[in-house]
Amino acid sequence: MLFRSLVIVDDAGQVRPLTAPGPGYHDRAPSWSPDGRRIAFISDRPAAPEGGATRLWVVAADGSTPAITLTAPAQVGAVAWAPDGGSVAWLGLPAGTPPGTAACLWVTTADGTQTRWIPLPGVPAPGAAVRSDDPRGMGDATLRWTPDGRIWLRWADGGTSRIGWVHADGGPVTTVVGGERAALAFDLSADGRLLAHVTATDDDPGPLAVCAADGTGERTIADRNGWLAEVRLGVTRRITTAGPDGLPLEGWVVYPPDGALAPGGDAAGVPAVLSVHGGPHYPIGRRFSFETQRLAARGYAVVNGNARGSTGYGDRHATLIHRDWGGRDLGDTLTILDAALTPVPGARTVDPERVAITGVSYGGYLSMWAIASTDRFAATITENGIADLASAFGSGEDDGGFWVAELGATPWSDPAAYVGRSPLFAADRIRTPLLLIHAEEDHNCPIAQSEELFSALTRLGRPVRFLRARGLGHLMNFTGPGAFRRARGEAIDAWLDAWLAPGG
Repeated sequence: MLFRSLVIVDDAGQVRPLTAPGPGYHDRAPSWSPDGRRIAFISDRPAAPEGGATRLWVVAADGSTPAITLTAPAQVGAVAWAPDGGSVAWLGLPAGTPPGTAACLWVTTADGTQTRWIPLPGVPAPGAAVRSDDPRGMGDATLRWTPDGRIWLRWADGGTSRIGWVHADGGPVTTVVGGERAALAFDLSADGRLLAHVTATDDDPGPLAVCAADGTGERTIADRNGWLAEVRLGVTRRITTAGPDGLPLEGWVVYPPDGALAPGGDAAGVPAVLSVHGGPHYPIGRRFSFETQRLAARGYAVVNGNARGSTGYGDRHATLIHRDWGGRDLGDTLTILDAALTPVPGARTVDPERVAITGVSYGGYLSMWAIASTDRFAATITENGIADLASAFGSGEDDGGFWVAELGATPWSDPAAYVGRSPLFAADRIRTPLLLIHAEEDHNCPIAQSEELFSALTRLGRPVRFLRARGLGHLMNFTGPGAFRRARGEAIDAWLDAWLAPGG
């Protein structure tokens, strides 16, 4: 059983426990009060029956008094002390709120007696950030409360993520870092006059920049991306379309750079890879992707987008996937692909007969379900995917709360909700060549998920291969060693080259 507790390390390097460890819970995101006497933190202690809900806690920094909770069970995701130490701002939602619902901004007095809500007009997803294939912007969100009474935060807005502030007394939200880019991290000077941030674009992973608190005078102060001058990048085009029920959708296609040819050439148009994001609520968008650019350099057009369920477009968009995994979200994904395949003057033509689908985690699940639902794809690659929703229930670190929240039932109360949308139970309909990549130490989506589907497809005589990532976990693409990343890339390239070449 995993757990995390808080410790303090003094100037002499002595370690003193601050909170007591307990089975299955995690103390995280510590934040010092301005006077240094208290520490606010987030924890799911004690074990909560509300489906992994967390609370805001405060503990004396000298350990003289035990930790006390300031809030009822909630999905707490960020903490910031008021400059006078009398209150704590936090992002969160009441326990039981449908997955994908945007967090709210709250302020609670330091004794926990009063809590008030601060509206955030025009902010679709407070605390969220556009995701990509590196870990920046993941984990707990950031809040900062400056001496002038402003509470700063980051939020997702469509395919972008922004930084701005709202006054602690409420009012309009002011965007400071915006535009067609993705803000990943930020902090402010002690006096609140300078803002430092890391913000990515389609063609830059993001330098460290600083600007005044009103956004003026932005300048780069550290940039480790000089290698970009030595490579050719693909060209990104934004896609706008609508789902089968008229829901507005946004996506992107990255075309290969001039001169990049896929194996077998592109006389009929370039082959394409449709990439499905995970979560299922994590948004993607105007952010550099190493894997996308790598595949584009090899001659593939890469398509991705935000189907229903993605945050950044409002609560209705983000919660429409509730109890409908593999339903209308698959329809949205195919609609985004169709829009990308539509010829556009001045852009390279994409060959609709040579398209692969791929995804990680939930993206792996939807890729499996897609090839059980249609034969339009020439190849599939899934990473840490989910094949059997019923066996995923309660496995790994999850006690089943995630699945009840997403699917609206337990396997015994509604078996059809699990079996009816599980790729394993539709394995006989899968004929598309499938490469399964899975981490052996994945505690979110255990490796048995891919093992089950591999065994089924092998028994059926279907084209399938399995790459096991030994000693790695769910975030293997972020944390895996160079040897694994190279082996993974070579396996993906070989699979795509074999099945997406003309006549493959």
